[in-house]
Amino acid sequence: MTRRRKINFPVVGKGQIRWPQPGNFECPVCGKLMAEGEKMEQVVLNIGAMMQNDKEKNTWCVGFNLGGFMHIMDHTHGDVDLPSISVDVVEQSAFGQADLCFCSTKCLRAFFNAIVDEADRQIREEGGK
Repeated sequence: MTRRRKINFPVVGKGQIRWPQPGNFECPVCGKLMAEGEKMEQVVLNIGAMMQNDKEKNTWCVGFNLGGFMHIMDHTHGDVDLPSISVDVVEQSAFGQADLCFCSTKCLRAFFNAIVDEADRQIREEGGK
């Protein structure tokens, strides 16, 4: 595995749906190639929302007017409506969906650690925990 890359948040922004961007098959954490020819090796964290289109039949579909999100927040003050810090991982992804692709569970774990590290950094800057 090559050296861990710096991760800038959010990794998926408005109107996007995939990280790394479509056509880029390098692991965003270590840089390893996840595709070679027809062979694809990746671990995917799928984030999504669906709309119920028929309650009686219990059928669901992708909502083309949905915007997906994934945030890690810390509430350390009395105002429950406002977080003290927020790590915006995915913001307003297209169709309420996002695929975050990695070469291995080791890199997926490193990604989760990077999110927590960023939350810790923001908390320290706020003078919190």
